[in-house]
Amino acid sequence: MFELQIQPFESDGLAFIIPSEGTKKNVKFDGRDYAYERPNVKARFASSLRRVDEHTLGVSDKINGKLADTEEIKISPDHKVLTMTIQSVGQTRPEIRVFDRE
Repeated sequence: MFELQIQPFESDGLAFIIPSEGTKKNVKFDGRDYAYERPNVKARFASSLRRVDEHTLGVSDKINGKLADTEEIKISPDHKVLTMTIQSVGQTRPEIRVFDRE
């Protein structure tokens, strides 16, 4: 089971937390890159965040300054299901993760 936590970050951003990885991405809705760390991984990670519409976010992830993937994060109209579509650079098929709200 893959757990994703999303919390407010400051007054205008979000924190994406993956407990199993020990990863916490703090990003704001300004399109700028925000650095974050992953335990036991020697690389420079950064993410940027933008609002696509009222139910959809766009995230760009970089590793060592190069685009690694883009993510579309969409919440259902009833706010009970979150779907994350991850398109990695160089891959033809996206990875799709579906989360139920707890």
